Amino acid sequence: MDQPISVTLSSTTDPLWRSCHEYDNEMVITVNGRRIFPTLEYTVTGLDTFKLYSMCMHLDLVDDKKLRFTGGQWAESVSTEKKDPPRKVWHHNGSQTGKDWMLRNVSFDQIRITNRKSKEDGNASYVHLLTQHRYIPVLTIYEGDQLVHTARIPHSQFISVTAYHKGELNTLKTNNNPYSTGSRKDRRRERQSPVYSEGTSSEKSISPPPAKKIKDMAPALPDYSVISKPNLLQSLIFPMIAEQPSTSQSPPAPPVFPFNPDLQMQMLQPFMLPQFGFPCGFPSINPFMNPFLTPFTSMFPTPTVSPDGEGVKLEPEAFVEV
Repeated sequence: MDQPISVTLSSTTDPLWRSCHEYDNEMVITVNGRRIFPTLEYTVTGLDTFKLYSMCMHLDLVDDKKLRFTGGQWAESVSTEKKDPPRKVWHHNGSQTGKDWMLRNVSFDQIRITNRKSKEDGNASYVHLLTQHRYIPVLTIYEGDQLVHTARIPHSQFISVTAYHKGELNTLKTNNNPYSTGSRKDRRRERQSPVYSEGTSSEKSISPPPAKKIKDMAPALPDYSVISKPNLLQSLIFPMIAEQPSTSQSPPAPPVFPFNPDLQMQMLQPFMLPQFGFPCGFPSINPFMNPFLTPFTSMFPTPTVSPDGEGVKLEPEAFVEV
């Protein structure tokens, strides 16, 4: 006798579904779509290993009541909103043998629930739900075109909301949902918290945070200590000089100039003090020239000797009118 088909929530998700059911499980829906958490993951047994099966999921209304949270509990009223036929989401594995279906858990984590009907257009995994209504997931198994099994698990039902009303349920889901914003903040806070290391003493030391690396903004300079060629070093420091071609390895000898007194005096002339007489200043005549030789002899009177030998007689200078 063939074993009957059995569908249960997987062992990894069933305990969390039961815990959420104790708080009247709520499922947040948004315009852009939200994941169902806990995940709809099932374990299927009793299928024929050689027959082909396909599976789909839809969310069915539990009743025609609309819920309102007041006074810390849910109050029911008759729903007057229009109900469309539930949308079916087929499993992405398509049609496969019963052996393959039973080999691993069947997950419908691709489903996104939204409160906007237009989001279903062009999105096969989006399902529109009415806010503040109670839904239950329904797993349907087909053999070819024939429906062979339908599974509704009572503790998987939930209430569609736009925000959690019970803090205990919010905390439970936040601590277990890897996609929750709160759990991401907690993990980020753990990474940023200081690390404590216990030593021999009873006091705990806090390890300082790692120092930030500061990029060196100074331009990189070549290492002159490894330069073995002097011409290369000269080209790095004095590029204009390095452009001139060199015909020999040794530097050229400085030029030798002959001694010229007149040239030396011309070079010293700007530093002389003409307003002061010698010795305060330099003499205004060349000290290396004889003033008693021509052409400077006309500057001084020349003594003459008289024929009668009476002594030296100075002749007055003659002035010529021009």
